[in-house]
Amino acid sequence: MAVHVFGNSPSPAVATFGLRKTAEMAESKYGSDVVTYVNNNFYVDDALSSHSNSDKAVDLLKRTQSALQEFGNLRLHKISSNSNEVLAAFEKDDLSEDLKKS
Repeated sequence: MAVHVFGNSPSPAVATFGLRKTAEMAESKYGSDVVTYVNNNFYVDDALSSHSNSDKAVDLLKRTQSALQEFGNLRLHKISSNSNEVLAAFEKDDLSEDLKKS
């Protein structure tokens, strides 16, 4: 099989396994912090994290984005942040479009 039918009850577990396996395969090139980020900050296909500064956030997100794309053909997008510096570091197509400003 080359695809998985989503909507089945094991789908979240299958997605999580695939995401974690992809990060594991990319560890030697992109670093162990990418694996830690994927393993500890993702719920199915959404991630939430906090970083001490914008540079660290951008670096980790860019490396994770590259690792998932290269090793699993997975696109990390819909990026959102409360930092304009983080948002400016990514292409418009990679940013979340449905956020509301308060």
